[in-house]
Amino acid sequence: MVEFGVHEFSRMALDMKATGKALRDIRTSKKIKVEDIARYIKISPQSIYNWENGDNLKLEHLVILCAFLGVSMDQLVRTKKEKVVYCDYDY
Repeated sequence: MVEFGVHEFSRMALDMKATGKALRDIRTSKKIKVEDIARYIKISPQSIYNWENGDNLKLEHLVILCAFLGVSMDQLVRTKKEKVVYCDYDY
């Protein structure tokens, strides 16, 4: 007989949209152009716009952005609590 167990827990996850908005807010408050960041990181300006919209933002980019903008990770990164549900079973 197979027995199923359903478990759930909460964990913190990167809130890509909110982090992108924080990036845009910090950048504009410091009067930094997207092109300046793109040149520094050696990527296209479109990539920066994508990040500001919450798309394709990776940890290595966050580290570089914090250094360039002169802010801490806590100032840039936004998190959210998400619920995780999983099942396990015993035979």
